[in-house]
Amino acid sequence: MSCEESDRKIIIHGICASCLFLFAFLAVTVSGCGRKKYDISTYEFKKNGHIIEHMSEEFSEDLYDESDWERETGSIIEAYNKKNRDAIRLYDISCEEGILRCSVDYADDDAYYYLNERPLFYGTVDQALKAGYGLNADVYDVKGKLVKGDVIRGKRDHHIIVMNAYTDMGADVVLYKKVKYVTANADIDSSRKRVHINDDNTVYIVFD
Repeated sequence: MSCEESDRKIIIHGICASCLFLFAFLAVTVSGCGRKKYDISTYEFKKNGHIIEHMSEEFSEDLYDESDWERETGSIIEAYNKKNRDAIRLYDISCEEGILRCSVDYADDDAYYYLNERPLFYGTVDQALKAGYGLNADVYDVKGKLVKGDVIRGKRDHHIIVMNAYTDMGADVVLYKKVKYVTANADIDSSRKRVHINDDNTVYIVFD
């Protein structure tokens, strides 16, 4: 298999490859467990640094090759977990009516990047700046008031998420604390603990 073919089959839709690999073996054990069904990809950011992704993606047997997923993604996940104390856990896998769903628990943003090959930052503003993020984009507070990027850069102890939805449908983000600022391509719901990302451009989500 060429590198181009491998990239097309394994990296498209991020964790789809890993999910289908496990689905082949675990579908029976996870079915009927009363798990919540997510109609759009949803990310939960936990206080302990964990990121839980609930994925919902279209699935086509014509596009994906199960044997390739089993061989390549299975070895990737196993190798990473051996070196990082089981930092990635996949569960609640199902495939119904052409939709593949699963949940993935990442120990941190490094684990997320390793499996998805997509940048995502989750930490304090100070950590983001030290990691090389410019944080130059303007954001909006919960009342819709524009806040310049330099204001955010001054809030070094605040937490920030920098990510992309990577899907035309956008994605939902669930937090353990109330949101204070988001970029223009995100909407804050009334609870202030849930944000909808409207497109596949980079989003900032800032909270205490």
